[in-house]
Amino acid sequence: MTPFFLAASLCLEETDCYAIVPKATAELALDPRRTAMLQLSDAAPKLTVRLGWHERTHADPGSQLIRAQLLALIQKRFGRPAGE
Repeated sequence: MTPFFLAASLCLEETDCYAIVPKATAELALDPRRTAMLQLSDAAPKLTVRLGWHERTHADPGSQLIRAQLLALIQKRFGRPAGE
């Protein structure tokens, strides 16, 4: 198991293992000549994405800008998170 989607391509090389990764990551990182890519059904569980950061970067203006931009992009694409 790897916590990073891009590392999956390196882990899969020369094995009989599988990974579930976002389609965009698979198309970017996996060689279709060496790796079979199958689409999940709509019944597959949805991926929950969380944004976390270390407390020492909480007040950093650059980090705040990046977090604000990411949140705005996510909200524009997917709407407001549940509970807001």
